[in-house]
Amino acid sequence: MKLPSFLTGSAWKLAFGGSAIVGLVLSALLLASYFENRSLSSQRDALAQQINDPKTGYIAQLAQARTNVSQLQTAVETQNKNYTTLKKDSEARLAASQAALTAAQSHSRKVERQLGHFLSTKPQGATLEDRIRDIDDRAMKELVP
Repeated sequence: MKLPSFLTGSAWKLAFGGSAIVGLVLSALLLASYFENRSLSSQRDALAQQINDPKTGYIAQLAQARTNVSQLQTAVETQNKNYTTLKKDSEARLAASQAALTAAQSHSRKVERQLGHFLSTKPQGATLEDRIRDIDDRAMKELVP
């Protein structure tokens, strides 16, 4: 069997050399792809571990964060209810205290008027004893309820 003319002599050697070079380039590319694939796989595994680790993974952290938010919301709601209750109680006590203060001020003004009237009247009597008895009688009548 006779080979075609383009596969004879130096053409054959040139074709073989070219295919060898192409094969080496493809082998190098395949090897580079293998190492890149291995690197990407290890990165993927590391990221999957970071995401899915039951104690420190992002999913566990997210679940803990959601739990913390829920607990915080409950605590804030409880605190707001307690604050509202305390506010109402404080307002009621303040109103009672203001009413007591108003009553005490009214009584104090009444006593001041009585005392002013008592002090504006001069004691009656010729002797010191009569004047003291007059002051005592008036004090018992005007100032003692």
